[in-house]
This record gives sequence, structure tokens and C-alpha cells, in this order.
Amino acid sequence: MFRDLVSQMDDQVFPALGDPAVHKGETILGMFDAPWLEPEFGRQQTALRSPVFVVRDAVAAAIAPGDTLDLQIEGIDAGLYTVTKLEPDGTGLITLVLRRAK
Repeated sequence: MFRDLVSQMDDQVFPALGDPAVHKGETILGMFDAPWLEPEFGRQQTALRSPVFVVRDAVAAAIAPGDTLDLQIEGIDAGLYTVTKLEPDGTGLITLVLRRAK
């Protein structure tokens, strides 16, 4: 019951607020985030980012580590990324851990 309600909510949220990306020629919707991480090595702080793209289970079924996503957003985060890992969260969403493609 709860999962069905969340799925109905996602049916509304992703088309309205989702970020588009192209995967194997198909446009998919997800939610991009690239938080800054600032771990310290000794006394030196680093400026690392950890980009992720959250998609629904049905979308993630066609995505594997090593695949590329072309993020279709504006700004410095647009462009090609490689999927390094898929992390299910148990709520019907999968977090794709990304690395900027070279």
C-alpha cells in the first residue's frame, strides 16, 4: 500500500521536477545532485564532489556500471558521466553513483 502511494507520488514528481539525461539514445528523468565533500588529509582540506543521479527502479533496470549518461542540464554539471555503482535505497529509487567521463 505505502509503496503504491509513493509510486503514484513519483509519477507526479519526476515529470515535473526531474532532470533529463540521455542513456543509450533514450531520455530518462532523474534527480541530479553533486554535493561537495571536504575530507581532510592531515591539515589539508580537499574539494571533492560526489555526483549522483537518482532514478526509479524501472529506469535503473536498463542501466549498468560502466554505462554513460549525458546530463542535459544547464551549468557546469552538464555533460557526460560514467555510472560507477547502483545503490538501491529500498523505496523504489536507485542512486546512480557517477564519475565525470573523460
